[in-house]
Amino acid sequence: MLGFWRHVRHHWPLTYGVPASLLLTRARDSVLGGVNGTWLLWVVSTQSLAISASVMIPVWPSQSALLAPVATGLWSIGPVLYLLLVSLIMLRWLTVAMTPETLGPPYWILMGATAITVLAGAKILNLPAALPAVRATAGFVAGFSYALWAFGTWWIPLLIVLGFWRHVRHHWPLTYEPTLWSVVFPLGMYSVATLSFGKVTGLAFMAPLSHVMLWVAVAAWVLVAAAFLVRLVRQPGERASGPPAPSAATTRT
Repeated sequence: MLGFWRHVRHHWPLTYGVPASLLLTRARDSVLGGVNGTWLLWVVSTQSLAISASVMIPVWPSQSALLAPVATGLWSIGPVLYLLLVSLIMLRWLTVAMTPETLGPPYWILMGATAITVLAGAKILNLPAALPAVRATAGFVAGFSYALWAFGTWWIPLLIVLGFWRHVRHHWPLTYEPTLWSVVFPLGMYSVATLSFGKVTGLAFMAPLSHVMLWVAVAAWVLVAAAFLVRLVRQPGERASGPPAPSAATTRT
């Protein structure tokens, strides 16, 4: 129970903080130049709350009449937000010049946001069908979750092509950067979501696919972790080869 409220406390501000900041605090007429994959954390946070509410129902059945509508309602908000944000991202790609610097790893959240939505949908479909909120939305949740799973699968080859364009065509150095972890999360989430949704809907072909993607996610984690360790080892040398620290005499002047 405490874990649920802690999760709500961390994710609820993000759910409403993103639109409030865009509407009330922006310093320019258009925000398209700043649109990137991190905006989809708005969707991720919303679906995280939906998952939290759904997993609480089996352990807190006395509140299922409240938690089930919360879970299904938040899940329903997620796809709408996803469609809105993807439209903005596509508009940015078509109207603002693309550079290797702006086409970074966070765009993998385009796939990760669909994956966590599918996982949340699987959690809802696994709830007792007798709950009115589940009974009213089960068909929609199942159908739209499958559509988003297909769309997330469609993203993977395109994101690989974009990475090729960035690192091979434009020679952007493939070195460690913290945003590389935003590639690992979507891959792992896609594997879990595919396995969970396949089980609850009886789609047998999803199980072997999820196992393959799990190993891909593990390999991505190992590569990013290794790059991080290499960066840590090299940092002292980089400091030593950098500009010398100012002397006391220089500081006084």
